[in-house]
Amino acid sequence: MSGPLPWEKDAPLAARWTDLAYDLLVAGELTAVIRVHGEVSVEMISGPCPRCHDRFAHSAPRAGVSDRVGVLAHEHAALPSDWVFVDLWCECTEFHPERPEGRSGCGVGFRVPARIERS
Repeated sequence: MSGPLPWEKDAPLAARWTDLAYDLLVAGELTAVIRVHGEVSVEMISGPCPRCHDRFAHSAPRAGVSDRVGVLAHEHAALPSDWVFVDLWCECTEFHPERPEGRSGCGVGFRVPARIERS
């Protein structure tokens, strides 16, 4: 056994992490939803990290649900209207050598499509 993966420094935002996260979604191992109730939107993503495979549960309020992406929200996402992209970082609590103090996860960021559920 090789031990825990070190904190990712070389390619934390590599496209492969998003590709692997998508594969986990398709396999049903990763779940991603946006729960909307009135004016309140919460993103909820859980499952294994695409890099370290340690489990995490991410829950955070959203400022709004939009089909626009990019830093200035000028691009329209190529998703059905009941889906949005969510950008996040691995938030596992497992040990990863060289992780900066005060951080969680293994150091990778990735994007997943999340289904919007309105109530």
